[in-house]
Amino acid sequence: MIKWIKFSLFTCSIFLSISLFAQEGTPLITNFTFGETSIDNESWAMAQDKEGHMMFANRRGIVSFDGIKWNTILTPNVPLSLFYDDNSNQIFVGCKNNIGVLIKGLDGVYKYASLVLGNRSVGNVEQVTSLNGNIYFYSSEYVTSFSLETKKIKQWSANSGEPFTGFFTNKTEVYVNVAKLGVHILKENGKTPLKGGEELFDDRIVFFFKYNKSQVLFGTSSNNLYLFTGSKLHHFKIESDGYINENILAGGINIDKNSFVLSTVTGGCLVIDKATKETTYTINYQTGLPDDEIYSMGLDQNYGLWLLHEYGMSRVDLKIPIRNVNHYPGLEGNLTSIINIDSTVYISTSEGVYYLSEVKNYGEIEVLVKRDAIVKERKKADEFKETKKEFVPLQNEDLALENEKKKVKIWNKIFKKRKKKRKSKTERKAERKAERKEEKEEAVEEVKPEIEEKVEKIEEVIKVIPQAKPINEYEFKKMYALQSISHKYTKILGIEGKAKQFLHYKDILLVAANTGLYQVSKFEASKIIKNKYINFIAQSKNDLNKFYIGTNSGLLILKNINDKWVVEDKISDFKENIYSVLELDKNNLWVGSENIAYNILFDNSGYPVRIKPYPFKTDFTERILVRSVFNIPYFFLSTGLYSYNKKKDSIVFNSKVNKGFTGQSKYIFSQKNITWVFNEHKWVSLHEQSKYANLPEEFLELFDNISNIYVDNKRNMWIIDNNNSIYKILNVKKDYKEIFDVYLDFVIGKGGFLLPKNNLELDYDNNSLRFNISAPYFVKSNAINFKYYIDGLKNGWSDWRNDHYIDLPYLPNGDFVLHIKARNILGKETAVKTFAFIISAPFYKKWWFYILCLIGVVVLFWGVIRLREKQSKREQKLLEEKIATRTEQLEKEKQISEELLLNILPKETAEELKKYGKAKARNHKFASVMFTDFKGFTFLAETLSSVDLVREIDFCFSKFDDIIEKYQVEKIKTIGDAYMCAAGVPTKNSFNPILITLAGLEIAQFMKKHIADRKKKNQPYFELRIGVHTGPLIAGVVGKKKFAYDVWGDTVNIAARLESSGEVGMVNVSEATYQSIKEYFDCEFRGEVKAKNKGKIAMYFVKRIKKDYSTDKKGEIPSLVFREQINLQ
Repeated sequence: MIKWIKFSLFTCSIFLSISLFAQEGTPLITNFTFGETSIDNESWAMAQDKEGHMMFANRRGIVSFDGIKWNTILTPNVPLSLFYDDNSNQIFVGCKNNIGVLIKGLDGVYKYASLVLGNRSVGNVEQVTSLNGNIYFYSSEYVTSFSLETKKIKQWSANSGEPFTGFFTNKTEVYVNVAKLGVHILKENGKTPLKGGEELFDDRIVFFFKYNKSQVLFGTSSNNLYLFTGSKLHHFKIESDGYINENILAGGINIDKNSFVLSTVTGGCLVIDKATKETTYTINYQTGLPDDEIYSMGLDQNYGLWLLHEYGMSRVDLKIPIRNVNHYPGLEGNLTSIINIDSTVYISTSEGVYYLSEVKNYGEIEVLVKRDAIVKERKKADEFKETKKEFVPLQNEDLALENEKKKVKIWNKIFKKRKKKRKSKTERKAERKAERKEEKEEAVEEVKPEIEEKVEKIEEVIKVIPQAKPINEYEFKKMYALQSISHKYTKILGIEGKAKQFLHYKDILLVAANTGLYQVSKFEASKIIKNKYINFIAQSKNDLNKFYIGTNSGLLILKNINDKWVVEDKISDFKENIYSVLELDKNNLWVGSENIAYNILFDNSGYPVRIKPYPFKTDFTERILVRSVFNIPYFFLSTGLYSYNKKKDSIVFNSKVNKGFTGQSKYIFSQKNITWVFNEHKWVSLHEQSKYANLPEEFLELFDNISNIYVDNKRNMWIIDNNNSIYKILNVKKDYKEIFDVYLDFVIGKGGFLLPKNNLELDYDNNSLRFNISAPYFVKSNAINFKYYIDGLKNGWSDWRNDHYIDLPYLPNGDFVLHIKARNILGKETAVKTFAFIISAPFYKKWWFYILCLIGVVVLFWGVIRLREKQSKREQKLLEEKIATRTEQLEKEKQISEELLLNILPKETAEELKKYGKAKARNHKFASVMFTDFKGFTFLAETLSSVDLVREIDFCFSKFDDIIEKYQVEKIKTIGDAYMCAAGVPTKNSFNPILITLAGLEIAQFMKKHIADRKKKNQPYFELRIGVHTGPLIAGVVGKKKFAYDVWGDTVNIAARLESSGEVGMVNVSEATYQSIKEYFDCEFRGEVKAKNKGKIAMYFVKRIKKDYSTDKKGEIPSLVFREQINLQ
């Protein structure tokens, strides 16, 4: 009996808080896990630096996060606590037996710096705070202070057997709780007991925070809250004391002057209103948190509440006007649409229609939990069997022991290694669901008596109760559910199948479903149209009692006459699948079907007089959705918007309306007079009424794959996304200033080295830079865009981009200023930040180089003067100088004549011809001949003018001349578009096959580049074939006039055949040549190819110089060793 009375009293206290939850739901929760798989997701402390980067204490060190990227800062020991000091703008770290501070270097990278030297012990630092210019580090063994001014350390030690069991500060003093003694004030030379502090002699202080300017609130391991005024401790009672006692107090943090947060070990956290001491929000697993066990909490610059748990961290945004109303129980099926009528929310799903209602009594919760348990049991019938467990109440000692085990659970996770392999998140989630299912089923089985009967007898029985006993465990679990749930979804009976659309008419809700048309009145449903697949309902704008019903087999007209429904089927022959309906006027109707729209004209009796189709040409089948936008019919397709052209009597693509839309679009038609269009990753509304102006549309960017949007009469927006979640965007004014800024994190130079961010100046050889930038924002992960421009290099801003870095692979010399800014997912842009840097000029652009040049000019001028002086002295010998000049002219003319002769003949042949008047033909047993020829020359010659043709051939052959001269190859002659040269003549050279092959490869490379240049200019080009053969030949000069050096023999003919049998761009060589070059070149055997008048000849393509003899990857440039071996200078 006592148990039931206590249970009922506790229930009553909880009921007082239910109304506070209202219908607003819970704040927006964003979950994060570490991006690096090597980092454990568990963290137990956090802080935020002045630039907005979040810091988390982790088993691997300290992990920083800016909303996009994660970075790890190494620490000597496991970090346990973090604290950001506003005065010094530094983050202080408490570790296992070490304390330190994070210092950011000139390169922008944080490093841990220890504040203790040698083997000085500081204990396992659980808390860090600041007071009066000192940083205090608390552990159960020591309180250690660090002076920001003097950088000195001071320490207070706990006595043996009397460890510290808590720590807090107010405006002036530092206090510690001492085991067996109570609260003491830390003094310069010791500790002084606080009057009244002995009350906590056997308790432990688990957290504290400044409640207001003069008071401190702290919580203890016995789940009690105290308010400290500076001289006295006061018990602090809140509405949810029972919830705190059940779920074990773990931490607390102040939000602002109006609210604070308490976290628990097994029940998430509570947001408490300071004025009423009532719970504003319960945030736990049931309301969207990944886990109920909260390791630590923190607050960022934008009042985002961070909760650290086993699966990472969650950010609860208490300021953004978005509420999640999906966590209330009762919904089943996939969500399709939503409507709010007279503050009642209706949801349509694939399983029917539900409405959201307030939970008013415990019996209602019990039935609800029981029904959910049955549903889950049916869904997992193969996994679980129905069981009943006999309940054994915990005794006082057992309960205390159990609570103590839960309290130390967090620290056990920090200090002890896991003995079991960690399970996956899916497995852990399934286990928790199974456990909660069993707990709920136990509660339902055990709690059978009627609560009302117990409440009636409370006043009588309570008088005789000497002392309250602990509440049984199953009752605690029931309280957990009751505290978390203020509303539930109730199914409206009578609606079968999948509900698709709502339409509000008078006090009736019309529901379109795949099984017919229904009406809902006072939460009761009845059928209007049976056994029809209803796609769409449209209310007539000329007769509000008339409705057009689009079905999968035609169009029906529904009228309400004296509260009775009448269905008219005046278009019985029209059997199309109708997805949309638009009434222009009483007798003019547009309907949308699949790939076709129809215009239906009616007579005054309501019968159709014309049904005209307007087909759409699309790549795939589309549902044509017709809507009115400013009284003009528009047809919405995934490829864009179309409109009706009355003059042409056709439906055309409206390029003006589609301006700004690219790719495919998505549309939502959940209400009259407003259409939602999704294009280019953004939602925009098309509306005709002022009540839809200035909606908070920017918040839609936070949701992925929105399937439905509804705007209620208070201009609140209701969202359904493809994750089957429901959100409410409140139409309220922003009451806080959001902090959002962009920063340059660090600069990476050539070779991957970090560079200083200030006064950066680089030499010309190190002109490659990468700038890493950040704009910490955490409403949604990876939701920041950046843009930039650089003074002195780039005019105008870049496009918005997701990359958090700027790569500049090549920078000229000069002074530059980088301008950066960021934009968050809600469209807010930061102020522009600048960063100046300098790339030094190369030496030939330095001032000292110009001075040297000036000195050189002066020296040259002085030399000229001296020369003029000498020339004046030579005037006396004018005659001798004239003779010498004339003689010199004759010598030059002779030299010119000899050069002309050498251009025609080889030097040896020319010398012989000058000496003897003729030159003998010589037999060369080992020489090589190369032929080149342009493919399709005749055809291309017809497309070019004679001037361009000669210019192109001259350009190519001149380049050939330069190339063969490098490789000691003798030009023989050109015949039209053919070019002939030989190596090993007239001077013998045992390396002539190698030299002529090198020349051939370089000619092929030149032509490849030349062709590419011509292609870029869209100009015709020649393609070249090259053939080389090695063998005996005769070389010499014949005739008396117009001397020409020439070669004869079968070697020449075979070389010509190799050229004609080759392929464009390839050097084709014979077997003889291949045997002489194979040591130095990679060749491809082509087989024996039939050649004109020569039968079959073994041929090879020369691919490249072998790797051992080349200096480049392509094998085009001979190495120095190779050159020396073939005597090539």
